[in-house]
Amino acid sequence: MDWNALLRSKLILFAIVNPVGGIPIFLQLTGKLDKGAFADAFQTAVLNSLAILFVFILAGRSILTYFFQDRRF
Repeated sequence: MDWNALLRSKLILFAIVNPVGGIPIFLQLTGKLDKGAFADAFQTAVLNSLAILFVFILAGRSILTYFFQDRRF
C-alpha cells in the first residue's frame, strides 16, 4: 500500500470538506437552541454527512464520471 498517496488523499479530502471552517457556521445557526435541540441538530448533521460520504465512497466515481464526461451538444 502506498502510504504517501493515502495520506495525500486524506489531506486533500480534509481540505475540500473543511470541517473546521464549518464549525462557526454550525454554531451560529444553532447558537440559540437549548441543549436537547442542539444535540439533535448535531446528530442530524453528522448522520447526513456520513450518508453523503458513504454514497460517494460507493458510487462517487460513477457520479463524477456521469457529470463530467465530455458531452457535446
